[in-house]
Amino acid sequence: LRAIGEGAHHGLDPSRYHITAIESSLSTGDRATAELLMTDAFLLQARHRADGILDPEAVAPEWYALQPNTEIAPHLASVARGTDPTEALDALWPEEPVYWRLLVSKRALNVAKARGRHIVIPEGPALRPGMTDPRVPLLRQRLALPAPDEALYDLRLADAVAAYQETMGLEPDGLAGPNTLEALNTTPAHRLQQIDANLERWRWLPARLPADHILVNVPAFQLSAVRDGSPEMAMPVIVGKPIRPTPAFWQDLQYLVFNPYWEIPETIAVEDKLPELRKDPSRLAGQGVEAARWGNDEMVPVDQIDWRRVPTKPFPYRLRQLPGPYNPLGRIKFMLPNEQAVYLHDTPDQSLFDRCQRGFSSGCVRVANAQRLAEWVLQSQAEIWDGERIEKQITSGETRNLTLDTPIPVFIVYLTSYVDADGTLRFYRDLYDNDSSIIRALNAPAQ
Repeated sequence: LRAIGEGAHHGLDPSRYHITAIESSLSTGDRATAELLMTDAFLLQARHRADGILDPEAVAPEWYALQPNTEIAPHLASVARGTDPTEALDALWPEEPVYWRLLVSKRALNVAKARGRHIVIPEGPALRPGMTDPRVPLLRQRLALPAPDEALYDLRLADAVAAYQETMGLEPDGLAGPNTLEALNTTPAHRLQQIDANLERWRWLPARLPADHILVNVPAFQLSAVRDGSPEMAMPVIVGKPIRPTPAFWQDLQYLVFNPYWEIPETIAVEDKLPELRKDPSRLAGQGVEAARWGNDEMVPVDQIDWRRVPTKPFPYRLRQLPGPYNPLGRIKFMLPNEQAVYLHDTPDQSLFDRCQRGFSSGCVRVANAQRLAEWVLQSQAEIWDGERIEKQITSGETRNLTLDTPIPVFIVYLTSYVDADGTLRFYRDLYDNDSSIIRALNAPAQ
């Protein structure tokens, strides 16, 4: 019963675990019924702590990071032999530090929620330094600044807004526009639900990530490289746009490709490239795009084909782009073979990394500094691959596959709330609107 109560803080609603019926059976002395109910409750708690409450395939269609079901029966047998049930169940929680930091932040939010009224700032023109506006005192109160009655939007307030924006994954420009006000007006109750959704996502992942791994958090547009359990490098990334989302999954990074060809996916070929080819194939031909009929390996420049006569269904051509300055994969591709055909790669267009919201790709992950990431990845190679050698390989123009001596696990995840090692709680825009289905399912009455 104590374990069921403690599980509530993790988002495991006690009503899912027969709490009322168990207490009733114990109070009436019906020990047989209580034992059966507690056994079932233990098995449910164990399963939900280890693998999550929900079926990811039912509530998160872009989440392919499925893990094998944890074997639960041995834990029940351990309790039958005398192990304390709370101890046995606690061993099944995720071990990742971020999970536990989220719980600490959840407690703090619960305290804030209990303290009372949530300050709502009315809509209106964007607030900026130098303005005087009746909403400014509310903004000062919301950010716990001194002089709460001051109606002038001064530089100190702008700095506080920028700091808040940075924790919300917003452009830290210090202007309180619609997106910033929306974040500020989000209630503690909703933030608590958002944290619960992300605690559930952590339970879908392995209990502890490998000591060496790469983690890409899609809503944060961020990659981190971890060695021996410690983050060593971070960089911004570009992920899939909402109509072509980047899926969540994990797979081993097995090899790198220097100066890669781009085998253009059929969806992109038909929806994006074919209209351009029908209009002016010479431009794409000048960028190294080639074509061949399926089953024919002889590629020709795309301006040698009359695309006005080419149907969309079935699309009879395979398109690829030669390595070079126009190739959207840039100079290095990081291959983690998977059914979703998603990988990490360089990009020649660095300007998009200046944006705060970076959902621009067709599903793959573009990294801001591919050479730096390659150096990190290749540190464990028996053969020395330093920055100078990587640069030499790139400038040679030669396409080369380099297999890793030791594959590196890559986790592409979707976490809209996160807590840094210093305790900073961050919320990110729900780029693909994935939180709502998880929150609804978690809040649904227990069956």
